[in-house]
Amino acid sequence: MSDLPPYSPAPAEPSISPPLRHSMAGPIQTCSIEDRQHDYFRVLQTSPTDYQISLTVDLTAPLYRIEVSSDPEVANDIQLFKAFSSDLVAACRISPKKGVKGPPPTAFFSLAPLAEGTKWHPLTKFSSMTTIGSYCCALPLVMVPGCPPVLRNFIWRLGKEMGEAEVELWLSDKTQYAPEGWDRGQLFARYYGSKGTRFIGKCILEIRRGGGLEFELGVVVGVLAVLQLSQRKR
Repeated sequence: MSDLPPYSPAPAEPSISPPLRHSMAGPIQTCSIEDRQHDYFRVLQTSPTDYQISLTVDLTAPLYRIEVSSDPEVANDIQLFKAFSSDLVAACRISPKKGVKGPPPTAFFSLAPLAEGTKWHPLTKFSSMTTIGSYCCALPLVMVPGCPPVLRNFIWRLGKEMGEAEVELWLSDKTQYAPEGWDRGQLFARYYGSKGTRFIGKCILEIRRGGGLEFELGVVVGVLAVLQLSQRKR
């Protein structure tokens, strides 16, 4: 035993102090739709039928690309892909134009077009005293951060009377009625910077933050569908 080296205890592990928190949530983002914060995207045309979406603060890093088939005589497809991938993340189908006396074109969109048993949601036209030329749809919306989204009814409002804005998305629990008084707290997205009812490049898409990715993708395909439908009426 005398030949053994003296016992040395293992060095103590250095203590790691938890990161300094300025709130209970720490660095985790818990932004809610009630906070009324917004993200701003630039929609840039790259070819007659292709577009890309980037944050306005970083146009060098596209987030998504869009393919639009604009022939009114055939089924009109709007497809949303990741910027540098063939992964289809959202899509919209618009029925062919049937002529002046035919039924108006209808639109259906999906936020998981390739998934098994995917659901296609209708985009329905309706008019009232304050919503002439508008459309309604249901979109999944995250009401509380971290909780599953719930379907809420929205109204797409399009018209020149709004001044700069070309299209606005309003929350409405009853699709047959517009939000009372058009309370700005019910405004969830805006698309502006275009001329006439055409989808052109260099346009700004403003989306309220916190509603969830499905909601945001639904806004993208929805605004393009509304503009395509409006163009067909001309």
